[in-house]
Amino acid sequence: MKTAFALALVAAAGAANADVLVNEVVGSTTGGDVEFIELYNTGASAIDLTGWSIELWDSDIDAGGSGFGGADGTAPYALSGSIAAGGYWTIANGETASQIGFTGDAFFGNNSIENSSYTLILRDGMGNIANSIFFNDGDAGDQANDAGAAITADVTVGPDGSFLPAGFYRFGDGSDIIELHNFSDFTDYTPGAANVPAPAGLAIAGLGLIAAGRRRR
Repeated sequence: MKTAFALALVAAAGAANADVLVNEVVGSTTGGDVEFIELYNTGASAIDLTGWSIELWDSDIDAGGSGFGGADGTAPYALSGSIAAGGYWTIANGETASQIGFTGDAFFGNNSIENSSYTLILRDGMGNIANSIFFNDGDAGDQANDAGAAITADVTVGPDGSFLPAGFYRFGDGSDIIELHNFSDFTDYTPGAANVPAPAGLAIAGLGLIAAGRRRR
């Protein structure tokens, strides 16, 4: 039986973990895919990321009504280190380093992020979902999921026209305003740094809303 002290510790840990959000993601770009996932700590204290993980789940439903739920790339990715109050933690691939000159706190291989519908889950050190993002390419039946079990994601991004979004960022680090990234213009990609403000009139407020598409191929 848990003591009141233990319960208080669990509650405090849960409150702290809720401060860490997926703040910016890029996964599908022109040429070799620039891929990175950025976390942001909205809280007033540093948070130890030991035991945390990032999971990526295929979210495509095939014509037979099955097919989603497999892990993408070599996910899950174990996190390490800590994230400072108001700070960032980023995992990135080699294309991110070669094309935009950024090296993350951790590394994953090229083509680790699905180029069709996928679900990104940030899981804390106690195994709880701290944040979930569903990236939707618009195919009928695609669904946010956790290892094949349907979930309601905290944020749904896309589709971008009839395509998977290149990625997204929060307009104001840690905010509830979601903006799509451009597919071929990397100038608004800001891994490990404050997000570039969205052009006037293009931001969409509200967690869970589908971001409006603006990509052109």
